[in-house]
Parts: sequence; structure tokens; C-alpha cells
Amino acid sequence: MNNWKYFIEVSSKDVFDEIEEKYNVKLPEELRAFFVAHNAATPDKHCFKADGREHVFGATLSVNRGEDDTDTIYTAFAVMQNGSLVPFGIDPFGNYICLCGDKVVFWDHESGGTAATGLDLSTFVDSLY
Repeated sequence: MNNWKYFIEVSSKDVFDEIEEKYNVKLPEELRAFFVAHNAATPDKHCFKADGREHVFGATLSVNRGEDDTDTIYTAFAVMQNGSLVPFGIDPFGNYICLCGDKVVFWDHESGGTAATGLDLSTFVDSLY
């Protein structure tokens, strides 16, 4: 079992619909539930593999507006400018962990490229070590 620290409660369930409308994306129910349970939180088990390389899950992005002491989904969308990816996590180096369809990918901020985990969200979260 993974312990998550520094959780910040989601300010409003309406925020998900607002994000979908603003960024023209679909937030699956599973991702919404993940944010409700882990908004802005950091997992104790934080390593994962993408395309055979080890990476670090630093923290879940916050979906709350006006957060200035944590990384937010709004900043991630502005930085990435990639409508096919939905960011939900960040590593300590400014790279994002995203959903691409129903699979988790690692987005590299230097190249704009992605590395596949081959895992859906729940399997990805369960596989953190």
C-alpha cells in the first residue's frame, strides 16, 4: 500500500467540468476519483518505469484554482500545449505524467516526447515502487 502525503482537498467537484470545457479534454471518472483522493499529494512509493527507464512520480497536480504553493493542472496544460495528453502528475524535474487515451505516459519537457508505461491509471498507481 502506498501512503500519500500533503493532500489538499478538491475545492469543488465542478472544477472537473470547467477543466474539460477550458482545455477541450475528457477527464475519465477514474481520473476524477484519483484527483479527489490524491489532489496535490506525494506518494511514498514514487518510482515507475516508462519505455524501460526509471522515473519519479513527484506529486499529483492540483486541480484547485489559485494554488500558488503547488503544481497545478492549469500550469501543466499551458506548458505542454498538447491536446492529446491529460496531465495528472509531475516529477521533480518539470516533466509530466499524463493520460493518453486510457494509458499513462511520461512527457519529457525538454523534447516534448512521451514514453509509454503501457499501464492504465489504476494499474500504474498500484505499480509505483
